[in-house]
Amino acid sequence: MRGFDIEATIADVSRRPGVADLLRRLTLDHELLREETDSQVVSELPGIAERADAAVRRELIDATFRRVLDRLSGGADTDGSALHRSFGAAAAVAGVALHELTAAYRVGSRVAWAHVRRVANEVGVDADTAMVLAQAHFACVDELTADSVHGYSDAIEAASHLRARDRQNRLQALLDGTPAAEEEGWTEPVVAAVVHGDAAGLEMHDDVLAGTYDGAAVVVGPTRRVVLVLADWDATIGSSGTVAELPRSFRRARQLFGLVASGALVRSGPVRWSDELVAVVVHAAPDAADELARRRLGPLADRNAARERWLVETLRAWLDNPGRPQAIAERLYLHPQTVRYRLRRLRERLGDDIDDPAARFEFAIALQFRDGRAGSVRVPRSEGAWQER
Repeated sequence: MRGFDIEATIADVSRRPGVADLLRRLTLDHELLREETDSQVVSELPGIAERADAAVRRELIDATFRRVLDRLSGGADTDGSALHRSFGAAAAVAGVALHELTAAYRVGSRVAWAHVRRVANEVGVDADTAMVLAQAHFACVDELTADSVHGYSDAIEAASHLRARDRQNRLQALLDGTPAAEEEGWTEPVVAAVVHGDAAGLEMHDDVLAGTYDGAAVVVGPTRRVVLVLADWDATIGSSGTVAELPRSFRRARQLFGLVASGALVRSGPVRWSDELVAVVVHAAPDAADELARRRLGPLADRNAARERWLVETLRAWLDNPGRPQAIAERLYLHPQTVRYRLRRLRERLGDDIDDPAARFEFAIALQFRDGRAGSVRVPRSEGAWQER
């Protein structure tokens, strides 16, 4: 089936008998038609009346009426397209919903066609011409509706880009620590977070700022809101504080991000600086921590992987419950006699250091470093590389 050719249809209808008289009558009736159309639009679409005053509505109706008549008379559509795009843009800025805008055109088209059909009968336009005229009329209205929708969409996109640029500038000011950052008006504690991967969608939250800073995807805002917004995201959240302290919060979030990204800290979901202070301290000097882990945990290395695992397990439980075999048994779901056997094996490897508070602290640091580096049971061989189990 051949597509509808509006230009051919207009050329056809504009030469038909009675059409010129019809268009002259419609031109004379334009004020009446404008009032009828405006009255019907206000009645059916009160939201339009709230956002566009009478002068603006009537200007649009007049422009639409003139454009349709010019097209039906065979005239060139010179600046009509740009004009209706501008009307669409203005509607977007005024807050008119897109469905309201297109509905207004449908109402206007219906009112106008009722008037056209009545005048067509009065000037003697035949039925076949009236049918072709209807096709051309509604096709013209579709054209200018599409132009307005185009203008509306362009305005929405431009406003979105403007808002995004404004958010980015505000985010930059906050993390740069410039005086303008104080203008956000946040009085409760605030925080900066670094998001892992694509952070698309976070900009939808109006009560936080999402953007990029120094190559990282970042979210900034009141601490409780940032924590809530990132509940289902992989992110690292810095220290909470005042607006002036946001640059430090970002640095800490990024430091934590580095630990997670490198595998030094095995975590998923949002990770908070305040919850990982020990890990941050341990990994601040990885070479020293690695040497400490080798020295303290090296004696637990064993060719029997199962024995190696329960030695580490028993040491961890002992550090949490020093001198309390019964508590260790309950924690490990073992018989107390089994725990005592394990503790004797542990002492054979580690000596009396397991009773020394300072040494126990070093054991705890070594385990923390080992856990962060591994995420599985790994014990350093005293003579060489890390061994995975």
